[in-house]
Amino acid sequence: MVIALHRPDDYSPEQGARFEIDFEKLRNLVDGIGAIPFEAKVETITVDDQEGIRWSCCDLKPPLLKRTDELFAEGMTIREVAATLRISKSEAGRLRLRALDDGILTPDESSELQYYKIMVQ
Repeated sequence: MVIALHRPDDYSPEQGARFEIDFEKLRNLVDGIGAIPFEAKVETITVDDQEGIRWSCCDLKPPLLKRTDELFAEGMTIREVAATLRISKSEAGRLRLRALDDGILTPDESSELQYYKIMVQ
Protein backbone atom coordinates (compact mmCIF):
# COMPACT_ATOMS: atom_id res chain seq x y z
CA MET A 1 0.00 0.00 0.00
CA VAL A 2 1.24 3.49 -0.82
CA ILE A 3 -0.44 6.38 0.96
CA ALA A 4 0.22 9.99 -0.07
CA LEU A 5 -0.41 13.00 2.13
CA HIS A 6 -1.08 16.32 0.38
CA ARG A 7 -1.90 19.77 1.60
CA PRO A 8 -5.35 20.86 0.46
CA ASP A 9 -5.31 23.66 -2.13
CA ASP A 10 -7.06 26.01 0.30
CA TYR A 11 -4.79 25.16 3.26
CA SER A 12 -3.42 27.89 5.53
CA PRO A 13 -0.88 27.38 8.35
CA GLU A 14 -3.39 28.57 10.99
CA GLN A 15 -5.36 25.35 10.35
CA GLY A 16 -2.61 23.17 11.81
CA ALA A 17 -2.64 19.48 10.93
CA ARG A 18 -4.87 19.11 7.87
CA PHE A 19 -4.13 16.59 5.11
CA GLU A 20 -5.65 15.02 2.04
CA ILE A 21 -4.97 11.30 2.22
CA ASP A 22 -4.83 9.43 -1.06
CA PHE A 23 -4.23 5.71 -1.55
CA GLU A 24 -1.98 5.63 -4.61
CA LYS A 25 -1.27 1.90 -4.77
CA LEU A 26 -3.31 -0.91 -3.27
CA ARG A 27 -2.95 -4.65 -3.50
CA ASN A 28 -5.80 -7.10 -3.17
CA LEU A 29 -8.52 -4.74 -4.30
CA VAL A 30 -12.07 -6.03 -3.95
CA ASP A 31 -13.80 -5.98 -7.35
CA GLY A 32 -11.31 -3.32 -8.54
CA ILE A 33 -12.58 -0.78 -6.05
CA GLY A 34 -9.89 1.22 -4.30
CA ALA A 35 -9.90 3.21 -1.12
CA ILE A 36 -11.62 6.57 -1.37
CA PRO A 37 -9.43 9.63 -0.73
CA PHE A 38 -10.37 11.65 2.33
CA GLU A 39 -9.33 14.69 4.33
CA ALA A 40 -8.22 14.44 7.96
CA LYS A 41 -7.67 17.32 10.35
CA VAL A 42 -7.13 18.02 14.02
CA GLU A 43 -9.80 20.09 15.73
CA THR A 44 -9.77 21.62 19.18
CA ILE A 45 -12.76 20.78 21.35
CA THR A 46 -14.02 21.70 24.80
CA VAL A 47 -15.88 19.17 26.92
CA ASP A 48 -16.86 19.95 30.51
CA ASP A 49 -14.50 22.95 30.53
CA GLN A 50 -11.63 20.68 29.45
CA GLU A 51 -9.86 21.52 26.20
CA GLY A 52 -8.58 18.79 23.96
CA ILE A 53 -8.15 17.77 20.36
CA ARG A 54 -9.77 15.23 18.10
CA TRP A 55 -9.24 14.01 14.58
CA SER A 56 -12.06 14.45 12.12
CA CYS A 57 -12.31 13.37 8.52
CA CYS A 58 -14.50 13.92 5.50
CA ASP A 59 -14.84 12.28 2.13
CA LEU A 60 -13.10 14.03 -0.79
CA LYS A 61 -15.05 12.36 -3.58
CA PRO A 62 -17.85 14.92 -3.97
CA PRO A 63 -15.45 17.90 -4.34
CA LEU A 64 -13.19 15.76 -6.53
CA LEU A 65 -16.07 14.85 -8.85
CA LYS A 66 -17.17 18.46 -9.10
CA ARG A 67 -13.65 19.69 -9.86
CA THR A 68 -13.09 16.90 -12.39
CA ASP A 69 -16.30 17.83 -14.19
CA GLU A 70 -15.20 21.48 -14.34
CA LEU A 71 -11.78 20.60 -15.75
CA PHE A 72 -13.18 18.28 -18.42
CA ALA A 73 -15.78 20.89 -19.36
CA GLU A 74 -12.88 23.33 -19.90
CA GLY A 75 -11.48 20.89 -22.45
CA MET A 76 -8.64 19.36 -20.44
CA THR A 77 -7.40 15.90 -21.35
CA ILE A 78 -7.36 12.90 -19.03
CA ARG A 79 -3.61 13.32 -18.55
CA GLU A 80 -3.96 17.04 -17.72
CA VAL A 81 -6.79 16.39 -15.24
CA ALA A 82 -4.80 13.61 -13.57
CA ALA A 83 -1.76 15.89 -13.15
CA THR A 84 -3.85 18.82 -11.91
CA LEU A 85 -5.75 16.77 -9.32
CA ARG A 86 -2.84 14.47 -8.43
CA ILE A 87 -4.79 11.32 -9.27
CA SER A 88 -3.93 8.45 -11.59
CA LYS A 89 -4.77 8.63 -15.28
CA SER A 90 -7.04 5.61 -14.92
CA GLU A 91 -8.97 7.33 -12.09
CA ALA A 92 -9.28 10.49 -14.21
CA GLY A 93 -10.56 8.37 -17.09
CA ARG A 94 -13.15 6.69 -14.89
CA LEU A 95 -14.30 10.11 -13.65
CA ARG A 96 -14.60 11.33 -17.24
CA LEU A 97 -16.75 8.34 -18.15
CA ARG A 98 -18.90 9.01 -15.07
CA ALA A 99 -19.33 12.64 -16.16
CA LEU A 100 -20.43 11.38 -19.58
CA ASP A 101 -22.90 8.93 -18.00
CA ASP A 102 -24.28 11.69 -15.75
CA GLY A 103 -24.79 13.96 -18.79
CA ILE A 104 -22.33 16.58 -17.55
CA LEU A 105 -20.17 16.08 -20.63
CA THR A 106 -21.37 15.32 -24.11
CA PRO A 107 -19.62 12.59 -26.05
CA ASP A 108 -17.21 13.88 -28.63
CA GLU A 109 -15.16 12.02 -31.15
CA SER A 110 -11.81 12.91 -29.60
CA SER A 111 -9.24 10.22 -30.17
CA GLU A 112 -8.27 10.19 -26.48
CA LEU A 113 -11.83 9.45 -25.34
CA GLN A 114 -12.33 6.78 -27.98
CA TYR A 115 -8.98 5.21 -27.09
CA TYR A 116 -9.87 5.20 -23.40
CA LYS A 117 -13.28 3.62 -24.01
CA ILE A 118 -11.62 0.84 -25.98
CA MET A 119 -9.03 0.27 -23.22
CA VAL A 120 -11.70 0.13 -20.47
CA GLN A 121 -13.90 -2.40 -22.30
